[in-house]
Amino acid sequence: MRPSPILIAMLALAPISDVAFAEIDCTKIPPGRDRTDCYIMKGRVHGMQSQIAVDKARVKANRAKLPDQDTGALPPTPSRREAK
Repeated sequence: MRPSPILIAMLALAPISDVAFAEIDCTKIPPGRDRTDCYIMKGRVHGMQSQIAVDKARVKANRAKLPDQDTGALPPTPSRREAK
């Protein structure tokens, strides 16, 4: 199975910028395998970006639970009134 040139170009541009994927318009590609590959790759990239956002939020939440690096004190626990 030979990878399509569109797929290769998208993979090559992946590390450079997220904007590169936004500029690729799959509707401008003639119908067929290359267009399908374009849509599949864009979907995967968006899924990866979503997972990265979830992981960043999880790390941030976990850091909030850790003791302060300087003092060793735990962060204050919000009261029930503040949590609402």
